Amino acid sequence: MLLSSLLLAASVLAQEPALFDFAELEQLSKELPAEGPLRAKFDKLLNTPILYTPAAPSKPRLPQHQTLGETLRVAEWNVERGMNYDLVRRSLSSPDELLAEVNKLWVLPPETLDAIRADANILSQSDILILNELDLGMTRTDYRDVTADLSRDLGMYAAYGVEFVEVDPLYLGLEQLHAPVIADDERFLAEQKVDREKYKGLHGSAILSRFPLQNVRIFRFTPCYDWFAKEKDEISQLEKGKRLSAEHLFLERLHREVRQGGRIALIADVPFSQSPTGFITLVNAHLENKCLPACRQKQMKELLENISTVTHPLILSGDLNTTNSDGAPMSIRRELMKRVRNPHFWAKQGLAWFTPISLPRSFLLPTNYFKNYNDPTAKNIPLVAANPEAPLFSLARDFKFADGATFDFGGDKDRSIEGRGGNLSNSNERARKGFTTTFHFQRDFKGAIGRMRLDWFFVKPPYSESSQAEEAPHAFRPHFGRTLAELNRSVEGQISDHHPIVVDIPVERRAVASASGYLVAMRAVAVLTLAGFALAAQAPAPSVEVFPAELAISFGTASGNAVLYAGAVLFIDEAQPAGSFAVSAAQVKEMSVTNEELTVVLTNPVKDRSGERNRVSFRFTTPAHLQKVQEFLKTGAGSTPAASAVESAAEFAFDAAEKKLIGGDSKGRLIATPTQLAYEAVNKAAASRRWEYKEIKSFKRPNPYKVEIETFDDKKTTLDLLGTPMDNDKFRILVDRITSSRVKR
Repeated sequence: MLLSSLLLAASVLAQEPALFDFAELEQLSKELPAEGPLRAKFDKLLNTPILYTPAAPSKPRLPQHQTLGETLRVAEWNVERGMNYDLVRRSLSSPDELLAEVNKLWVLPPETLDAIRADANILSQSDILILNELDLGMTRTDYRDVTADLSRDLGMYAAYGVEFVEVDPLYLGLEQLHAPVIADDERFLAEQKVDREKYKGLHGSAILSRFPLQNVRIFRFTPCYDWFAKEKDEISQLEKGKRLSAEHLFLERLHREVRQGGRIALIADVPFSQSPTGFITLVNAHLENKCLPACRQKQMKELLENISTVTHPLILSGDLNTTNSDGAPMSIRRELMKRVRNPHFWAKQGLAWFTPISLPRSFLLPTNYFKNYNDPTAKNIPLVAANPEAPLFSLARDFKFADGATFDFGGDKDRSIEGRGGNLSNSNERARKGFTTTFHFQRDFKGAIGRMRLDWFFVKPPYSESSQAEEAPHAFRPHFGRTLAELNRSVEGQISDHHPIVVDIPVERRAVASASGYLVAMRAVAVLTLAGFALAAQAPAPSVEVFPAELAISFGTASGNAVLYAGAVLFIDEAQPAGSFAVSAAQVKEMSVTNEELTVVLTNPVKDRSGERNRVSFRFTTPAHLQKVQEFLKTGAGSTPAASAVESAAEFAFDAAEKKLIGGDSKGRLIATPTQLAYEAVNKAAASRRWEYKEIKSFKRPNPYKVEIETFDDKKTTLDLLGTPMDNDKFRILVDRITSSRVKR
């Protein structure tokens, strides 16, 4: 079979159920037999994943985060059948290639190109791809197996699950759609011709991974819409509608899709050594769009019941079609792109076929489209402020797995993009109001229509909230979910009608007691300059660890946290932060442990809420925490910034920009030398400034593409890094230089 030969050349197929020939597809366009060889072949194809092994597997990226360590980055993208395959491939693999192609297509401002590159850098570091709407053997995508090509080009293991067999008479070439304008009709008909040898008519979902995929299975949802019988019925109604205008008839036939099959979830396990169970489970869900929200909720419920016994960390993602109605909006432009071999030409041409009076019909909007489309998670108040999509999110939030774990619906500002908290903001980027939208038409009338949040992440850590290990609560929890809109808008008409989204999952079991305790500790760091220690406020080194602790004081104890940071043990007094203090390894004269209490005798006194003293005693919640602190003080782990880092004469720089409401934006370079940090604006000299390291009170890196600088005279500067992010090594060098200079100060 020609297609099989092409696929084998692209990558090794570990498993390939037999595909349909054209005669079988013609038969399926008329009916699905209740039994017999064709029915058996159909059932096997729709329930057997197609697996791909790349000839040259790529190595996992596991991007580093300054405080969280290694992270697993997961991306989700509805790639709209793969119609813009080359742009999709470049977006997922090569920022340079994508920018080169964008520059060929149109001229964009430098700041827009920088934003596109930043998005592409983030997306290309993904180790897991959850993809929806991929074609195999369709005319509109030049008969590609989109999953096989991505597996080959990205060097990733892949699995593909078939949702639908596309048997619409228009797709098969058994019917033809005439252009409303006679002058365009001949070419339009030619573009619809079908190669019967290459046409395989499959449409589905895929998972791609830099780790091998195991135990891959397809879960088929109970149908909420009969894509065969209902769409066939529309044909019958149209044939009766002789009085319909030619324009109306064209629109209705364009909208129709006759298909066999239904929505699926594709599920796979990946072996992952850092996981406490040895695996991570991936779930790619695609819920129905042609149904009321209540039926999507039923589909979500049956999926959750199916995966309820999974004990591994689990990432559920996909296009959930949360439209708040019984269908996603469609545009003539996008519908035309499904039908022909030269989609971009006809997408533009189609808009010229309609008069100003009929143009509003180019957007076919479902009922109640405008309600809640910025935030389908908003509370549902029947009759007053109805949000029919809300119960789906409530179902996911309240669902408890057999091991007691739940999905992380957290909204911590320190784990969210732009510091925007709120439900699910750790895993899905929020906007000023609601969520950033992921579904866009090119013509969205400045957001009045054609924008919705349809794509989502739900992340289950491998433990329940009540049993979670105190020393690593951030491990396998979602962080910094974001929407990569600039990348998707980098070409005219967008790469896809959906924006890609990503989330980072920390995989190192680093000691951070809790999000709230961590924030208390970091706030207190800002005022701790005791015992000759100067600390870069809120700029934690990668080795920061936090343990719950009690300090023995006169007539009782003080509860707080012991923070191992920058060569010192900091005790953070929760009730009286002014009573916090730092103990360096160099101050320790002797240590002893009695009745699970660590007593430290110091060469220099510290001052807690009881006053100055040379002897302090701590009690910890576990023996392991006590031993960790004792070993830290005994060995002086990290007791001084590495000389090689502090004294490094290396000079490095980043392209940077500063945004200001008053005075205008500037753009230039952030330059780090051994003695100072400088921002040199190239387009606005007055915006340039320099800081000696000893002048810097606080140096933060909220994310690798942003830094915040605050001096001791309370002047603050925020810079966006363009293109190249600040990696962990550069950030640590700067923190060490600041710390070192302030100790000398």
